[in-house]
Amino acid sequence: MSDVPPPIRVVLPDGQEAMGRLHARQQTANGWRYWTGIPAWQNVDEDGTVGPGEYRVWLSPEQAFPVDGVSYDDVVTRRLPPSEPPRATWAFAVQRVTNGRGRVTGTIVHEYECEDSPRGPSELDAMQALDALAQPGARACKKCDAAKVLEPVSGRTVPDDDEHA
Repeated sequence: MSDVPPPIRVVLPDGQEAMGRLHARQQTANGWRYWTGIPAWQNVDEDGTVGPGEYRVWLSPEQAFPVDGVSYDDVVTRRLPPSEPPRATWAFAVQRVTNGRGRVTGTIVHEYECEDSPRGPSELDAMQALDALAQPGARACKKCDAAKVLEPVSGRTVPDDDEHA
């Protein structure tokens, strides 16, 4: 790694271009920023003696440009941590099974988008679906993913020959 930061082209506020040095780069939620040093004169003592100095500022990609043929591989680079992929969320619904005379004889837990799901205003999350599945006479639908998702967690399985579940 070189002790001298690599050159970078800088556009000044009045439109002029100057050569600066790239000390670091940082990724932000809004894009990249470049910690750039621009050479300038500065007072070096109380007598008014002037010597070389450097003005450092964070610049945007519109204000700082790479120089052709220059490698920036050794520049300190801070990237944002990788974002976590969205977690799948499951929604479920409970279908009440009746005996034909209106008496509830059991329940079937469906994935909310299942064609047999009784869609309504109340979706259940996975924990609520597991609670519903733990009730006597409850089973998970085998037509949708409810059985695949819930049965391994609940420890309950229903034989594949069940006519609806």
